[in-house]
This record gives sequence, C-alpha cells and structure tokens, in this order.
Amino acid sequence: MFRKSVKSISIMFKYAPWLTLIKLLQISLSAVLAPLSIYFTQRIIDTLSDIINNGERWNGLTIWIGFLLFSMFFSSVGSGFLNGILYIAIRRRLNTGMTSDIIGKFKRLDYACFEDKDVQDTLERMSSDPQDKVFQLFLTVTGVIECVIGVIGATLIFSQAGWWFTVVFAALLVPMIWLDFKAADIMNTMFNNQSTDERMLHYLGGLLSSKSSLFELKIFRATDYIAKKWRRLADTVLDIRVKTTVRSQKYFLLSTILFKCWSFFIVLGLVSTVISGNITIGLFTALIASTGSVLENADLLSHTVQNLRARYLLMEHYYKFLSLPEMEDGGEQLTNSTPHILFDNVTFTYPKTETMILNFTSFGKRKDGG
Repeated sequence: MFRKSVKSISIMFKYAPWLTLIKLLQISLSAVLAPLSIYFTQRIIDTLSDIINNGERWNGLTIWIGFLLFSMFFSSVGSGFLNGILYIAIRRRLNTGMTSDIIGKFKRLDYACFEDKDVQDTLERMSSDPQDKVFQLFLTVTGVIECVIGVIGATLIFSQAGWWFTVVFAALLVPMIWLDFKAADIMNTMFNNQSTDERMLHYLGGLLSSKSSLFELKIFRATDYIAKKWRRLADTVLDIRVKTTVRSQKYFLLSTILFKCWSFFIVLGLVSTVISGNITIGLFTALIASTGSVLENADLLSHTVQNLRARYLLMEHYYKFLSLPEMEDGGEQLTNSTPHILFDNVTFTYPKTETMILNFTSFGKRKDGG
C-alpha cells in the first residue's frame, strides 16, 4: 500500500519538482523539530535549576531558549504561511500540467475503452479532478512520514525516563494502528464493492431528473417503475453501509480504549519515576507537558494510515488509465469538400463479448453517388 502511494511523490516531481522538494524539506524539518522542542524544554528547565541551585552561568540557558524559539517560529511559519503558499503553488502546477495530460489521454483513447465495463471505475475517477486526488494522496503520504518521524523522535525522548516507556508505547501503538487500519479496510472494501451499484443509482437518478428522459418515461408510464427500482437499490446500498459501519466502529472503539490506557500509563509512570528520583525535574516537566501532543501525534499516525488506505487505490487507477489503448489513427482531416458519413461493411462487438451488434452493416452515400 505504502509503496504504491509513494508513487504520488514521483508524479508531483514530474509536474512541480522544486515545489515538491521544498514541501518535503519543510515536512521533514517540522517533524524533527517537534520532538526536539521537548528536549529543548527539558534542557531549559534543568539548566535553570542548575543556575538557581549551583550558580551556573546563564550562557547555556540562552542557547537552549534560542533553539526552542527557533523551533516554535519555524513550526508556526511552516504550518501557516509557507504551507499555504506551497499548497496553492503546487495545485496550480497540477491544474495546468497534469490536467492537460489527462485530457489529452482521453482524446486519444480507443473507443472500445468507453464501452468496457472493467474500466468504467477508472474512467470515472480520472474524469473527476484526478489532479486534486493525487495531491491529497501526496499530502497523506507526507503526513505519514511526518507522523512516523515525530513518533520515533518522541519515543527516543521518552526512553530517557526508562526503556519500558518505549516498549509499552510500541506495544500499544502497533495494535492501535492495526485496529484503525482494519476498520478503514472494511469500509473501503464496501465502497469498492458498491461502485457498480453507485453507477446504477446515478443512472436511474439521472433518468428521473433529466427533462429529456422524463418526457419519454411519462409517455410510456414508466416513471413509477424507475422510481421503485431506484428506491429498492438505494435501500439495499444503505442497509449494507449501516451494517458495515457498525462493524467497523467496533475496531475504532478498541483503538480508542488502547489510546486511553496509554494516556493513563504514561502519566502514572512519569509520576512514580520522578518521585523515585530516576529522572530530573526538567525531563519530567517536559514529558508531562508534551504527553498530550505525543498521544495526539500517535493517534494522528493511526488515522493518517487509515486515510492512506482509502486513497492509495487511486494510483492503480491512474496507471491503469495511462496504459489503456489509444487510437492508431485519428482519422482524416476535414477538407473544404462536402463532408459525408459512410458505413461500409462495419462490424462491432462490445469488449469481452461475442455477440455481434453490427454485422457487416453498410449505409450512407458515397461521394460518387453509389
């Protein structure tokens, strides 16, 4: 899943190389500075304690305060001003470059692709803002990278209080991520299985809302029939979604319980550790103050992986779309002469079927009048 999702980075480099590089650097630096700010806070408190108790010099305190202020400033600027500029600039590049390439591919597609039921999901996804979906997948991938770096850094900081913090943290984090992933997988499987029903609902709804089709339905008195067919299918789809959602929420509930258990454990463990004198006041204060953000980061990692599971299939559709066959010849260009349409012994079958729809059919008028 992650290997396929990382391909979105290569697409971003194709259309916006320098902006993508800056975005990756910004994400990496922000992720590293998050756990480092905990360490800077610890050093400030410990240094200040040494100054008060032992009369140490103020030089060390000034340095750590400077580091902390820099991390706070960069986090603020990176997540606000710089992030906003990069977001707009990258989307602009994708809208001009990637959209043009996709439209060009649609123009060159072999007509049989539009009649092939096996590629309808791919064509539908590629016709509804694919550049925005690729960008969102890229942001999800970078979000996973940022969360992983942040969690590893925070784990190293907490390991100063005892190796068992790291062990318990990993023991709870792994199943928590798996539970969220399992819940997301259940929902995504359901949505993929219902794609055909979704298209049918859209088609039936279009028949009931389109002026041209309603006119014909009323003539043949078929409006009630189509409406009943739509309601029956909609009830089936909704019933499956409700049951599946309830089943997936059970995994989310277990994940939340594990999250709360870790919160209780870390606070209780830090209090007992500082009472026993195994950690400094600075480390205790920094870890307690950052417990909430560390837990949120771990929970965010779980949900980001869940979002990645929901979006990574886009890459399969994107590369499948690029591999679809194209027309060998675009046809003759129109000239100033009078245009005409001629079917001369035309045969046609829908893809993956054997039934002849047109069997050596000829009609139309030749230029020579034949």
